[in-house]
Formats: sequence, C-alpha cells, structure tokens
Amino acid sequence: MKILIFHTHGSFEKNFYQLSHDFFVLPLKGKEIDREKFFRNLAKNSYQNVTFIELEDLEALSFDAIITQSRAHHNGALEMQKTFKCPIIQIEHTTPLNVFSPSLHVAPALLKEKLKRSLGRQNLRPAELAQESEQVKIKVFITDFQRRAWADFNPRSRVILHGIDGNIFFPPPAGQSRKNSIVSAVNEFAQRDFHCGWKLWQASVKGLPHELIGENPDTRDIQAREPLREEFAKVKIFLNTSLVSPCPLSLLEAMACGCAVVSTDTCGIPEYIKHGEDGLLAQNPEQLRFYLELLLKDDALAARLGAAAAKKIQTHFSLPRFLQDWTEVLSSL
Repeated sequence: MKILIFHTHGSFEKNFYQLSHDFFVLPLKGKEIDREKFFRNLAKNSYQNVTFIELEDLEALSFDAIITQSRAHHNGALEMQKTFKCPIIQIEHTTPLNVFSPSLHVAPALLKEKLKRSLGRQNLRPAELAQESEQVKIKVFITDFQRRAWADFNPRSRVILHGIDGNIFFPPPAGQSRKNSIVSAVNEFAQRDFHCGWKLWQASVKGLPHELIGENPDTRDIQAREPLREEFAKVKIFLNTSLVSPCPLSLLEAMACGCAVVSTDTCGIPEYIKHGEDGLLAQNPEQLRFYLELLLKDDALAARLGAAAAKKIQTHFSLPRFLQDWTEVLSSL
C-alpha cells in the first residue's frame, strides 16, 4: 500500500515504518523535519520505504490510505481525501484535558488559565466527536483509557497499544550494577510543563542524584534509540512526571530496560503499571519524592520492580504484536 502520513510523533513512527508498506511523510504545517537527523536515528534499519514529501509533491502521487495523528491534520486530510479517494485512519494520541490531576500540578493558577485556553481544542463536544468518527474509516487509540475518556463507542474504532522493539530496548545482563541515580527523558520539557510536568519534576529531584536527557538547554540530546537504551540500562530509576499523556513512550522504553519506574498516577498509566508490582505510582508531589528516596536506598526493591517492568513490556507491548495489530487494520481497508 502507498500511505500518506502526517508527521507528528517521530518516536512512534520509528516502529510504524517497519510495516511492509510505502510511507510518504508530510510535515505538520509550520514545522520543519530535520531529515538527516531523522534518518540517522533510524540507521539500524534502512527504511527505504519512507519518503519525505512537501505539499507541492502531492499532485504527482496517489495513495491507498491517509493517516493523521493530530486534529490539526483533520480538515486537510478531508480535503485530500476528495482528490485521492482513499480512506482516512486517525490515530488519537491525546486525552481530553478534563482528565488531568490537580493534586499533581504545582501551579494551579497557570493550570486554570491553560485549561481555559485549551478546552476548545482538546475537548470536543459529543456531536463533534461523532461527526469526526464518521468522517474517518478507522480511529485508533493507543490506550483503552483514552477511548473511554473520549467516550468513543464507534464499533470501527480500535485500541492498539504501543510496541517496544525488544532488539533495541532490553535489560542489561543479570548482575550488572546500576548507577544509584534517577533519569528522565523528555524533549522541550519546560515548554511542555502543562502536559509533562516540568515544575513537578524539578521539585521531585531537587537535591537527589539525577539527569535529564533530551532536547533541552544544558542537557544531553539523545534521540537515537541504541544510545538511549544504554542510558536506561545503566541507571537504577526512571522518573515520569507526565500530567496529561495517555502513554509516554519513553516510560515504556525505560521499563523494557529494567529501570525501576516512579510515575505520576495519571491518564492511562495505571492500566499498564501496577503499583508495587512493576512500578510505583504517585498521586501527589510528596509521594513522588518519597518513592524516589525509597528506591535510592533499597536496591532489592528497585531490582524487583525493574525485572517485573521488563517482563510487562515483553508480554503486553511487544513490537511483533504492534505490527500485527496494524497489519490487520490496514488489511481491513
């Protein structure tokens, strides 16, 4: 199949492009794709089936399906559908903003103002949601929680959990020591405070051994997956402070590497982390801090949680299962 996809989530797409189809990738309006960097980060697999295009390239092409990953794409995809006469698949990566946890947000005034500005964009009315679902062939959610939160009862909708490549993200050899420290991986953290919990993260790690990696000022920008795996494999604790994110991919990747995970208890996270069994979930800033200090002191607990986390990913978030689920969806068009 020849598939037109609107580029939004590079980390997600790295697995998606392993499907045996030809993908034509269109950047989001106003955003440039660093193509050299993107392909360099995919160097282990050649991805000859991926072609980056611009709007002016569309006239000479035809497609069997259009995939969108943001509501910013939706109207444009509907217009393109008139030309290409092919079905639209909408991947829903977001959750409604009314599912946030005020107890975890450290700036209530900012939160209130942010919600006021954003509710119209990320909280559609039921009639609008129903219309949107009818306009696409299949809507795919990345968690069951998400589908429930959006109150999507369309029988054509699907839930496809993330897939983690076990050939890239895996635990270190048994007995290998880990640095008694905390790691987090977030891009543009400060700018994404509302969704990712930048201020919450700062308060949680203050005075504790920690490192932030990603595309941020004064941090190591590690985007390629093999070096990222090396970082996760040598550190004992991974901290996730997301506030409005259904399923942070870096959290799953750290779990696959056997990190002991401390995370906010928000959105769909409790669906795939069982507190005390394969991670520790916090409902307020004080709990986050307590769990971090606990794991820094308790190597045995950290090792037990990390091993269980890696097993959870192998069982529920394998890449072969992800690719098979998407193969079934595309075959049904």
